[in-house]
Amino acid sequence: MANNILRNFKRHCLKIDIRTPLKLNIHCLRKAYGTTQANHGVPFQTLQKMMGHSSIVTTMQYYLISSPEQEEKAKRVMEEVMG
Repeated sequence: MANNILRNFKRHCLKIDIRTPLKLNIHCLRKAYGTTQANHGVPFQTLQKMMGHSSIVTTMQYYLISSPEQEEKAKRVMEEVMG
């Protein structure tokens, strides 16, 4: 059953032109979920609970990815704070 799910997932990704040099698997959806939630301001503690992690370190270490947009946003915040 798991092979059928993975095969269907990959087929749908190709159908909507999602291509990546990385290994594509179902876990990618979980990682994308965590990253998207974090990038939209969901607090890490809330994300930890929603993802079912016993430790916030797991959430932050494995599911959060820094994006150029987020880095630019952080720079703007510091510029505003520093005047």
